[in-house]
Amino acid sequence: MYAVGSSRFTRDMPIPGDVFDWSIELKTWYDAKSVATIIVMRDGKEIGRIVEAPDGSLEKDLLAIVSK
Repeated sequence: MYAVGSSRFTRDMPIPGDVFDWSIELKTWYDAKSVATIIVMRDGKEIGRIVEAPDGSLEKDLLAIVSK
């Protein structure tokens, strides 16, 4: 699990620069455009994601992803 800053996360905030850079790099690596994004991985590969909010419930959406 990784926590990253939202689009309101800026260099003007009192946070270390390396934390800001890490957050941007991580969002770019996983192509996460919205916070919250849940990316489910199996054997190092993405098998599904939930962006901002589940379609049904979080439990049902996660079950559908892991059942693939």
